[in-house]
Amino acid sequence: MNSDTLNLLPLERQRLLVRRYRFRLAIVATFLGVLLVAIAGAMLFPGISYLQGIETSSSSIGERAVTNSDPVQTEARVAALRSGLEALRASASARSATRLVEDMLSVSRPGVRLSMLSYTEAVGSAPSALVVSGIATTRETLHAYELALRAASFAAKVELPVSSYAKETMIPFTLTVTLKS
Repeated sequence: MNSDTLNLLPLERQRLLVRRYRFRLAIVATFLGVLLVAIAGAMLFPGISYLQGIETSSSSIGERAVTNSDPVQTEARVAALRSGLEALRASASARSATRLVEDMLSVSRPGVRLSMLSYTEAVGSAPSALVVSGIATTRETLHAYELALRAASFAAKVELPVSSYAKETMIPFTLTVTLKS
């Protein structure tokens, strides 16, 4: 027996059913489209109201700044802004820790496996430093790595304890690289 269904309706009646089906499908699609637009509008509403609040608060700050004519408060604000500007200038000229670690990792180190890098920022008169720990396969590879770090453009001083050379192979080490200002 054939699995296709046999439609015994007259041709005009079949066309009428297809038209009604398509009409219902169009109504459902239109309803879903309107619903989607309504949901999107509802989701945009909090963002729009937030932005309007920001505009209102920024305009009120500007109005307060214009109407506030107290010279003492104005000088205090200017001093605070200047100190903030100086801090921004200092941080802009400083090398980033990420760049320093990249420079450290770019130093050739055959036979040396690094396990830890630690960056210490300059505080007061103490310069910034990188502390590096790892394992060297031999004394020669450790010495070659130390010399490569001393020759690096970012290193002012490299400190490696003499006790690091006590073992002949698989030497654990910790060295401190003082960075140039």
